[in-house]
Amino acid sequence: MWRPYTSVPLYNSYMAMKRFTELQNTRPFTESEAWWLYRAVALGEAFGWTILITGIAIRHYKLPGHTFAVAIAGQIHGMLFLAYFGILLAVCTSLRWSWRQLLVAVMAGVPPYGSIIFEQWASHARKTAASREHFYSIVWAVLRNKYMELGSRT
Repeated sequence: MWRPYTSVPLYNSYMAMKRFTELQNTRPFTESEAWWLYRAVALGEAFGWTILITGIAIRHYKLPGHTFAVAIAGQIHGMLFLAYFGILLAVCTSLRWSWRQLLVAVMAGVPPYGSIIFEQWASHARKTAASREHFYSIVWAVLRNKYMELGSRT
């Protein structure tokens, strides 16, 4: 079937969103496993930035080993950078992130230490949601007990 050139990117983005929706139904990790895996790789990616910046500083100030410092630091950072994106795609469904949260997490991996900032925000959002859920479960239990007491009096 022929499609005009302008509709091909829209069709591809539609198919990507459809595949992401299908992927959301599969959860390869528990939520706690996925969270700790993401947290570890986010900290590792920040550590990779630290190594790369240190390598650049060694080269700039011509310290011993300045000829190969950036090459080694760059490879380490690159492996951690790719691991961040791979783990991010693997755990996003288990963490029940929307595609927008996934997109923000991907963009947060690009600037130095952005993964730490996103991890802190996600941690706060996760704790807030858990405490809200806990609060509503307590309210529901109290209301249910009061209703049972009223029903038993009649």
